[in-house]
Amino acid sequence: DFLASRSHLTQLVRRYRHLNGMRQAGQQLDVHVLQLLQNDEPAAMKKGWELTQGLVLGIRDEGARVGAQTMVMLIPLSLQVYGDVLERWLAANGVSADRLALERPQERMRAIGTASNVETFDLLPAFRKSVKDNGRSLHLAGDGHWNAEGHRLAAALVADELIDRKVLVGLAAAGR
Repeated sequence: DFLASRSHLTQLVRRYRHLNGMRQAGQQLDVHVLQLLQNDEPAAMKKGWELTQGLVLGIRDEGARVGAQTMVMLIPLSLQVYGDVLERWLAANGVSADRLALERPQERMRAIGTASNVETFDLLPAFRKSVKDNGRSLHLAGDGHWNAEGHRLAAALVADELIDRKVLVGLAAAGR
């Protein structure tokens, strides 16, 4: 700490180590996304889906214990929404698009929802439509996280869905 507070070299070394860790995390995330979307699903992913189903069942059961229903919102990856993001990701990872099933995560989660008697709500179609119709990004540049527009859209979609399912009747009466 003494050196860090007084040495620019120490600060540069810290930044380099942090940057290197971030690169490694990014590479691991890319490998995971590839496994998630691959046509030929690796055995480790099958185990992951089984664990996910167990967690969904646990959440459903805990909700039921307190009188609540469970609904899972499916959040799309940015590469599922934007063609240019997908193309850059494919090129950066040396992957051919024909090796991928882009909607596999949503399909798997809907199947888990059906098997677990848990409602699912998929944002992917509405996100794709919004980008196509408006041409505006819903994500931060170079990042998979939503920007303010993405948050507004997701909030409106979820509120409308909960009203349609009669979960939020108060908002429907208020003219939302």
